[in-house]
Amino acid sequence: MLMEWLDPALEKRTWEIVEICERENIDLYKKFDYHLGKLKRSVQFDSIDDLQILEDLFIQKNLVVKLAYRIGFDDALKIKRELL
Repeated sequence: MLMEWLDPALEKRTWEIVEICERENIDLYKKFDYHLGKLKRSVQFDSIDDLQILEDLFIQKNLVVKLAYRIGFDDALKIKRELL
């Protein structure tokens, strides 16, 4: 029951963490985007799809942030229960 109440707050906080990570890594993304753009201009047309896949994979790293935050939260609850 407690987790049902916590889930919306946890989801909201998780997205806040993703936004923080994006802001902290904006220079990295700009560098990635710059080099990706150079590649898109210089590779053959049939390779553009592969570059798009690479960009999508780079962006999906945020899923790792969400998962890591959730696992950390669950671990903290488990440790708290063990200590009590």
